[in-house]
Amino acid sequence: MKFRPKLCDGSSKLNTKPTRPSVYGRDGDKEAITKLLNTDDSSGYGIGVVAIVGMGGFGKTTLAQIVYNDNKMEALFKFDMKIWVCFSENFDAFRVTKAILEGITCLSCDVGELNLLQVKLAECLMDKKFLLVLDDVWNKNYVHWEALKRPLTHGSRGTIGRRTMLVVVCECHGIPLAAKTVGGLLRSKRDVSEWRNVLEGNLGDLSKADDNIVPALLLSYHYLPSHLKRCFAYCATFPKDYDFEIENLVLLWMAEGLLSQIIRNKRPEDVGVEYFNNLRSRPFFQQSSGTRKLFVMHDLIHDLAEFVSQGFCMLGVHDSNEIRKTVQHFSYTRTSYDNLRMSDAFNETKCLRTFLPLKPFHWFETLPYEVYHDLLITLKCLRVLTLSSGCVSLLELLNQMARLIKLRHLDITGTLGIKEMPLQISKFASLQTLSAFILGHHGGSSISELGELQQLRGSLTIFNLQNIVNPRAVGQLPLLEEHYIIGFDAVETVGVELYGNELSTVKPFRSLEILWFERMLEWQEWTFFEKDVEGHFPCLRELHIRKCPRLSGTLPNYLPSLRKLMIIDCQQLLVSLPQAPTIYELHLGYSDKVSVKHIVPRLHKFTIRGFSTLESLPAGIMHCLLLQEQKICDCPFMSMLQDATSSTLKRHDVMRCKRLESPMCSSYGSLQTLQISFSCYSLKSFHLQSFPKLNHLQIRGCNLNSLSVAEGPNQVLPALSSLRISLCPKFESFPAGGLHIPNPTVLEVSDSMELKSLPENMHSFLPSLNSMKICNCPELQSFPAGGLPSKLNSFSVSFCEKLTANLMDWDLQQLISLEQFSIRGQCEGNDSFPEEDEDNGTNGANCKQLSKVAAQQAGGLKIANLQQ
Repeated sequence: MKFRPKLCDGSSKLNTKPTRPSVYGRDGDKEAITKLLNTDDSSGYGIGVVAIVGMGGFGKTTLAQIVYNDNKMEALFKFDMKIWVCFSENFDAFRVTKAILEGITCLSCDVGELNLLQVKLAECLMDKKFLLVLDDVWNKNYVHWEALKRPLTHGSRGTIGRRTMLVVVCECHGIPLAAKTVGGLLRSKRDVSEWRNVLEGNLGDLSKADDNIVPALLLSYHYLPSHLKRCFAYCATFPKDYDFEIENLVLLWMAEGLLSQIIRNKRPEDVGVEYFNNLRSRPFFQQSSGTRKLFVMHDLIHDLAEFVSQGFCMLGVHDSNEIRKTVQHFSYTRTSYDNLRMSDAFNETKCLRTFLPLKPFHWFETLPYEVYHDLLITLKCLRVLTLSSGCVSLLELLNQMARLIKLRHLDITGTLGIKEMPLQISKFASLQTLSAFILGHHGGSSISELGELQQLRGSLTIFNLQNIVNPRAVGQLPLLEEHYIIGFDAVETVGVELYGNELSTVKPFRSLEILWFERMLEWQEWTFFEKDVEGHFPCLRELHIRKCPRLSGTLPNYLPSLRKLMIIDCQQLLVSLPQAPTIYELHLGYSDKVSVKHIVPRLHKFTIRGFSTLESLPAGIMHCLLLQEQKICDCPFMSMLQDATSSTLKRHDVMRCKRLESPMCSSYGSLQTLQISFSCYSLKSFHLQSFPKLNHLQIRGCNLNSLSVAEGPNQVLPALSSLRISLCPKFESFPAGGLHIPNPTVLEVSDSMELKSLPENMHSFLPSLNSMKICNCPELQSFPAGGLPSKLNSFSVSFCEKLTANLMDWDLQQLISLEQFSIRGQCEGNDSFPEEDEDNGTNGANCKQLSKVAAQQAGGLKIANLQQ
């Protein structure tokens, strides 16, 4: 049983791959860096180093991203590897070296000594050409820099960007971040007078308290609404370069009561997302370079958050030995902090509301026993509490937490050794988010106590469900959105106890959106309350029933909000689908006793798989006038499709349905993707003009003989982009006169034993063809007159002996865009390719762009050097 499994586990980013920024006006800087990299000045040091230096917000990281992602750079230097590592402020040669090594190997490293790490890194870089970017590394210690650089000298070339922070001066002063933030402020102001007030405002007065705060940034904060100011300031609790996940940050804001605005018909979570998007548009957040789901604060923005939250938010660091009485939000990354000193530092703090130990850098770094045992239970105002994985006395702590009655957010993700939840956890009546609930065998809180946590929302995982006695409280959770019941091997009946007290006036599962049953091997019957005209699950959007082989009872009769229904591996389920007027996606798999009697008017996606006796589509599907995607798999006796659904289809997949008639009627006017695989054995000739909007066609494992088009002007196929034919041994011909496809990208033909020629006029009828692969076509002898399309970028020929016997006639010099070329199989009668001439050593083919040549099992064929 699981409630939306996801909760926060954040840390400073160590290794990221940069995104491609949209930037204008930096071409000169990019060329200057490229020129420096291309200058061989590394002979005396073993490595080339380029430093990008400037004040915060000037765009150093953005410039490095441009260079890192530049295709011309890649073509010029041909690096064996590229690594991007980001740190902030605290330079440590061990951590940086470890991050570089893990970035190269994509594996975690448990080596604990710097020397061993350097040996491993040197081995990885031996004789390799690499590009290394160290982003946001603060270090002015020459000894540390030399220690880091030592293993890097074993590569053939590298570049490292370092950062040195300068003093930030008043106003924007050309800082792109400041200008962008002020722009975010002004974009919402429509009146000229409002712009004038901002322009004429005395920025200097705003920053008298701290010379390191850019006044333009402080001005943007000054004009924020009060509710956004509080949310922004709270983010100072987290360290620089922290990866924020919207959902988790919103849950913390909610727990702290920062989502104060009440918006009708909106959940607090949705209000929090609006707050975040508003801050992002200013822009106080920017997308993380690692993933689109995460966001970061620029260092200058974080400095601003620290400035405006002074006295209330605090990030514990190495040498902190005093925590002010006014601190309300505290986060902590342990490194060398003394255990006892940390406990003593909180002696005067009575109003702490947030305690967040962040993910440690090493697995063995955990918060001290004294903090858990003596400190936390005294913080009666605590609302947010996260406990780390190393808390060995967690159960003892939880049993003493009854005093923390204001707690709203409890995260025990990753904790070890806990066997049960403390007694009377229901006393935490204000609890909104709980990461996990562990059921004990003999003691601890029972699952019935969950029913009393009426504010519980977000994500919750329930462990040890084998110890459950009565699950009736689950249905009474008013904010429960996702409910997973998986692996109950002994359960035979799911009855009214699932919903809660039968006499209760509270409607069960009134917020449930996803209900999932899986691997319930003995489940036979699902029973309900008496018929409910509003539906048993009024908000249910997804219902999944998987691998329940003995289930044979009924399903809910009416699901008014259902959008997705999946029934898979339920061989005994003899039912008709529930009435679901809003259903969008339906997947039936290996459950061939399930019937679809009612019309599904809004169905867009339909998949049916493993119905061994079905001869035609279910009755309720025949009249679905909005169907856009249809997949039919493993239905050996299905023989026909109905035209009623074909006019709206955009994608149609057929797999292992050998008796099914080919979809060749004229009503497939909207079809864009068609895949036929080991099906439609009666299909001999495929008429392409039956599908005027077809983009992608794949025919695999069929009895296809030929492709055909109408004669005359209608033979042009303007939409077709990719054509793939494979494992069709009887395929022998393309349309007479050729395939006229103005915008092709891919042509692939393989395992066609009788094919003797490719489409005629390929050079003119397929002008944009980008990739062509020909494999195992033994009767294919030559390319058509006129040669191959000139824009071909990738070209592969495999196991076509008659074709490769004439490879000297392929005329590759016309392929000016060719970058990848491959030959596999026997090449009898050819000693080298291209043919060598007396003056230049090659045949003079224009192959400047060719970057990859492969020859495998090519009968001793010698591939000449094709690069100029």
